[in-house]
Amino acid sequence: MKNHIGIIFILLVITIWISTALLVFGYEHLAYTAVSEGTVQAKDIASEKGYERDVVLAAAILTVLIAAAWLLLRKYIIGKVHINLRARDETAYIPVDISELQKENRILRLQSQLDEEISHLESSRIEGKVLDFLKDELNLERVSIAILAKDDSGFYVLDERKVIESISKGDFIPFRDVAISGAVEAKSAVYTRDISKRAGFPVDEKLLEAGIRSDFIVPLIYEDRCIGTINAGSSEVDGISKETRDLILLLATRVAQALRNASLYEELKLEKERLDVTLNGIGDAVIATDTKGAISLINRVTEEFTGVRLEDVKGKPLSELCEFVSNGSGMSPGRMVESALREGKPFTISDDLVCIKRNGNRTVVRGSCSPIMGGNGKAHGAVIVLRDVTKERLLEQEINKSRKLESLGVLAGGIAHDFNNILTAILGNVTLARLLVKENDEAMRLLGEAENAVSRAKGLTLQLLTFSRGGEPIKKLSSVAEVVFDTAKFILTGTDVRLEIDMPKNLWPVELDRGQMSQVIQNIVLNAREAMPSGGTIRIGGRNVSAENAEGLRLPSGKRFVELWISDEGIGIPEKYIDKIFDPYFTTKEQGSGLGLSIAFSIVKNHDGFIRVNSIQDEGTTFNIFLPASQKVSEEILEEAERMEGEGGRVLVMDDEEIVRNVVRRMLETLGYDVETAEDGKEAVESYKKAISEGRRFDTLIMDLTVPGGMGGREAVAKILEIDPTARAIVSSGYSNDPVMANHRDFGFVDVISKPFKIKELETVLYRVLAKERKSSNSR
Repeated sequence: MKNHIGIIFILLVITIWISTALLVFGYEHLAYTAVSEGTVQAKDIASEKGYERDVVLAAAILTVLIAAAWLLLRKYIIGKVHINLRARDETAYIPVDISELQKENRILRLQSQLDEEISHLESSRIEGKVLDFLKDELNLERVSIAILAKDDSGFYVLDERKVIESISKGDFIPFRDVAISGAVEAKSAVYTRDISKRAGFPVDEKLLEAGIRSDFIVPLIYEDRCIGTINAGSSEVDGISKETRDLILLLATRVAQALRNASLYEELKLEKERLDVTLNGIGDAVIATDTKGAISLINRVTEEFTGVRLEDVKGKPLSELCEFVSNGSGMSPGRMVESALREGKPFTISDDLVCIKRNGNRTVVRGSCSPIMGGNGKAHGAVIVLRDVTKERLLEQEINKSRKLESLGVLAGGIAHDFNNILTAILGNVTLARLLVKENDEAMRLLGEAENAVSRAKGLTLQLLTFSRGGEPIKKLSSVAEVVFDTAKFILTGTDVRLEIDMPKNLWPVELDRGQMSQVIQNIVLNAREAMPSGGTIRIGGRNVSAENAEGLRLPSGKRFVELWISDEGIGIPEKYIDKIFDPYFTTKEQGSGLGLSIAFSIVKNHDGFIRVNSIQDEGTTFNIFLPASQKVSEEILEEAERMEGEGGRVLVMDDEEIVRNVVRRMLETLGYDVETAEDGKEAVESYKKAISEGRRFDTLIMDLTVPGGMGGREAVAKILEIDPTARAIVSSGYSNDPVMANHRDFGFVDVISKPFKIKELETVLYRVLAKERKSSNSR
């Protein structure tokens, strides 16, 4: 457009000068007409007076002016233009070539068209578009593009366009001695008029077979590096014109730039995909912001963590994700971003943050923030990393609780041990006193009440010992009904919950740890009571179950179980939580520890049993506990009849408490045994050695497990067994949850008795240890 304006301006100036000159020399006016052949004609229509000198001078002036105009017009106009000036009878002709302008205009048009065609295309589509363009616009018969391998060992055919049928898109072709290598190495286009006579390279039979007789190879140069070639072919010798070759050369720069840009775009896209995979693979929430603190990117964890999608918060402040409440420092993510951007260094939150989500849920997080620094040393944004530490904090709380419980358990164990020693003395003396009083005497009733009170105190010490929630079960043949009745009644005393117990009298006995099983009943009954805040009824029942009457239960063949069920009329357990209620630390209560049912499950499992649960929303929940029935019932009945038939024997009692030693001595003497006592393990070992040397061997030993500041029963029995491997020792302790009590045989003891104990319990243990052994010896 600017060229056209310039030309018009020049012609206007020439016209003004010519008119002025003619007027000066007496010519009145000129009429101008345009001639269709591309000429401009000027004709004198003035009066033909005879002023020859003036006319000659005017013609000379016009000639100079037209010559100057011609020089200017030649610069802007391409083609053949004849300017025919006729002043009176004289004409001047000036030729102007416009072919260069036409060629340049075509190149500009093709470049613009190519740019438009390949803009915003992926690399996989650009080559096809370029080839279509070259073929359609330049009338090329055959054309392809080859892209160099990164190690320059060969090239990949991006789109063959039927140049060679045997070569497929994406095939790798090594350089070897192919003509492309010459153009690549020289970074210069190579035109071969007849490929059968190509100099410097072997004849390419594949090209000849494809019908190609001449080809033009143009390297694609970008930043002084060859990235590939455009390969044009013709079926005729010297079949690609110079004009076409020139156009390909001019367009090659655009193609190289487009392919390189596409390659960079693909690399950037791949890098973005890697970044996305990396970000989404990180287990923490990652948030990127711009320099104003607005959200620009969040990863998948952040979306799951907050329940907000990127498209909903992009460009918005961090507060749109969730509300952050600081537990101490007040350094919120927003303030972290401000500090990181201002100071250009990372920041870490020293205290936990509470994230309040849109749905009201709270999550505890720890966070850090780092600036995104640019090459100019300025921050272009920031990245925040938030880690969900809710479970960690809950675990820490539970660990702290466990440590406190452990400390309390140690304290409770110590108290229970000392208390049990006192109870042993009381209970032992009460049972001895009952042996001295007649059955119908009032003193017998009083002593019975005292014995019951001591038994209740023993139950309290058991609760103290199980408070720490530890220890292997010390199993004894027991009545499940008694455990259920005593525990449930105790838990529900003083509440508005009614208790109904239906336990048949013929329930099979079970070997269980009364203290631990009491804890199971306690935890389930407590949950049932809390599920009925307005009161209700808890029903507890039991039955004998075997594989024959299991009613859908898969019980092992030949195994017998006692089933207990505990039902409430509470709110029920949601179905989504049923599979989680026995998981450690799972709770739906604000103040719950999440340990009650998991402990119950563990205790029942340690008794070789299992628990089932069934719940209906708003109707209630039923827990079914299955415990293996014992096969020892007949044996225990026989023992009851034969206990008093023992023949006595020598017994060594070791205990650090004098009151315990004295009462146990009297109980044993009442049962007909010869008794010696020792204050600690060291004294017991010496007494046993002395008895062996004197030929007065002890038939059994009753040894206290724990002796503060001295040798206890565990160490002492090991030394005694070294002296006499046949020694038969009974372990006794107020620490009924000690592992030695649960697995006494592993430590060299033949039986166990927990403090406090009655004379009948002591008698039973001695019968198992001595009377059976004597009967076995007599039978041999």
